[in-house]
Amino acid sequence: EASASPFFDFKDKRFPSQLLQGLSKQREHGIGLDLTIRVEERTITAHRNIVMASSTYFDALLGPNMKEGKESSVELQGIKYAPLNQLIDFMYSADIAITSENVQDILETANFVGMISICGACCRFLAQHLDVSNCADILQLASALDQDHLKGDASDFFCTHFFEIQGNEGFMSIDITLLTGLLAEDNLRVIDGTVQPTMENVETALLNIVMNYINFHMYDEPHRLAALLETVRLP
Repeated sequence: EASASPFFDFKDKRFPSQLLQGLSKQREHGIGLDLTIRVEERTITAHRNIVMASSTYFDALLGPNMKEGKESSVELQGIKYAPLNQLIDFMYSADIAITSENVQDILETANFVGMISICGACCRFLAQHLDVSNCADILQLASALDQDHLKGDASDFFCTHFFEIQGNEGFMSIDITLLTGLLAEDNLRVIDGTVQPTMENVETALLNIVMNYINFHMYDEPHRLAALLETVRLP
């Protein structure tokens, strides 16, 4: 007769969600709250250990070697209340609603506080919703926040749909350095797909587009505009 094993490794897969539910209920009833976050003249209360465990920024800010680590209240500058409040709620629920209206604010705030999984979710959402009207804005956002995967997706879309995008208002807002790099890409589609491309008409079309951009930014940074013009081979 086989003897019973002296070791039993029990893992309860429901426990993490039950723990979050319990902590959320404590927060709802104001039990054990030991951190107040002030942002945009409003406050968010939470459990310090939950916030630190969920965010690399708060983990550093509230650590033992920081002045804020000894205080019960911290004030943040440069971020918005609404997306931060959503992120704090996420820490207690592992659930957040990302929409076209809030995705940029959530991404910028998640990037600020170091919540990598939320950044990834926002970037996937934006990549799935790329179109001619928003590509330039998404590309700039991804570049500013160093979100390389989203930047790559947006760059590919930009080059494939360059002919349509350059006619949109957002095209003129693209950073000069960013645009200079994009114009050097081999897959840049400069002219309408109905026109048979030749080296001459492609370079002529690109020169016209670049000159329109330069005229729009004439008084911004002349030396960088000159570098942009160098990407075009004159016909």
